[in-house]
Amino acid sequence: MKYNWNDEERDITIDQGFCTFNYGFEFLDCHQRIIITPDTLTSMLSLTNALGIKYGAACYGYHAMGKTETIKELAKLMGIFFIDFNCSATMNVVQLSCLLRGLIQSGTWVNFSNLFIVKPEVLSIIGEHLYALRNASLANLKKFEVGGYEVQLNHNYGVFVTSPAETSQEIPESTKDYFRPVSIATIDSKLIVEAELIAQGFTSASEWAYKITSFINACRDEFSRDQSQTYGMTTIR
Repeated sequence: MKYNWNDEERDITIDQGFCTFNYGFEFLDCHQRIIITPDTLTSMLSLTNALGIKYGAACYGYHAMGKTETIKELAKLMGIFFIDFNCSATMNVVQLSCLLRGLIQSGTWVNFSNLFIVKPEVLSIIGEHLYALRNASLANLKKFEVGGYEVQLNHNYGVFVTSPAETSQEIPESTKDYFRPVSIATIDSKLIVEAELIAQGFTSASEWAYKITSFINACRDEFSRDQSQTYGMTTIR
């Protein structure tokens, strides 16, 4: 990821792969950042490639694999406001359309956690709105109509989905095709733990990181995998 100053537009641009984005200038206070590993960089490259061709991105993987945190960290790097929205079965078209219109006008990134819970008939209509949004973005329009409302189009917007891989079949094809799949199946636990231990002042960080991750991996192999026994980064921390 490379930051550049554009003298003509007097703006900061970000180059990632073959894509170029405008910096969002969102206020970033002092907050905890994630450890960037080679796997994280690969995931971020896939996410930005999806945004570059005006699609959304769907991160699939086990619980506590850092799917949402990776998207959130990418939003911070690009200076864009990020919303993590937890979906429910009671959501309707009006609620999702209002949220969609808001993020389009403000240039916000939104992540729909567990989108598969929403009713299929609702997701089918939202899928039509998303493709109308993509067509407007490709045409570089400043305004377009969605859900019966004409809204300003801020091209910094981003739409993401995070869910387990096995639930992707429950999302209608018309909606699922809008999201480019990004698999986050593994994490470099040892490298992350070692970096966090070094930050905390441990002198034997590499040795302790090996012991901690070996214990967690042994637990993952011996015990069943369910919602209460994920043995991801949440367990390690």
